[in-house]
Amino acid sequence: MKNFVLMIGVLVSALFCLMGCEKKEEDYRQIQIYKIEGKALVTRQGTSMEVYENMLLQSGDTLATDSETYLQLKLDEDKYILMEPHTEISLYATGNSIDSNTGISLVKGAIVNQLDNPLSEESTYQVTTPNSTMAVRGTTFRVEITYHKSGESFAKIAVYGGKVECKLIFPDGTIKEPEVVESGEEVLVRGDKKESEYVRTGQTSYDELKKQVLEFLDQLIEKGEELSISKEEVEEQI
Repeated sequence: MKNFVLMIGVLVSALFCLMGCEKKEEDYRQIQIYKIEGKALVTRQGTSMEVYENMLLQSGDTLATDSETYLQLKLDEDKYILMEPHTEISLYATGNSIDSNTGISLVKGAIVNQLDNPLSEESTYQVTTPNSTMAVRGTTFRVEITYHKSGESFAKIAVYGGKVECKLIFPDGTIKEPEVVESGEEVLVRGDKKESEYVRTGQTSYDELKKQVLEFLDQLIEKGEELSISKEEVEEQI
C-alpha cells in the first residue's frame, strides 16, 4: 500500500510538471529592447514610459522614437526590428516558439525587419500600413510610410534579402491578392480615401539610407546573411 501511494504521488508530480511545461511553452514570446541610441517611449494601456536597454515589452505596446533615435527590438531569439527616427509602431505577439503570430502596425516612419530563421508553417509575421500589408517567412526588408498633406499615404517596401508578399488594403477594408517583391526590388504603394495602388516598382535603392541603417545591414552580412548589396557596397555608402 505504501509503495502504491508513493507511485501515485510520483505520477501526480509528473503530471503537474508536464502541465507546467506546456503552459510555459504556450506562453513563450519575448519582445526586448535590444539596443537604443537616443530616447523613445512605450505606451501600455494608456500609460507612457521611457524605454531602456533590455526592457521587456508586451503584446499590444506602442513604441515611438524621437527625431534622432535609432532603436533595435529583439523578438524571441531570431527576429529583429530596427526603428528609425520619427517612427511609431504597435506590436502584437502571440503563440509560442513553434506556433507564433507577430504583427507590426507601422503608423509612421520606417523600420527594417530581419528574420534570421524561416518561420514554421504555423507561424506568421506581418507588417501593416494604412494602405498595404506585408507577409514574410524569412527575409530582410524595410518599410517606410509617409503622408501627404492631401491625405494620401505612401508606403515604400524595399526587399534586401528573401522575398515579401505585399497586398493592397483598400479603404473599404478589402485586401487584394499579393504581389511578390523579390530581393533587390522595391515597390511604392499609394493610398487615399478612394483607392490603393502600386505607383512604382524597380530596383532597390540604397542611396537614401542613413548610416545607422547601413551599419545594421553590414552587421547582417557579417552574420552570413545574403543580401542584394555586398559588404563592399555597404561600406562605400557609409
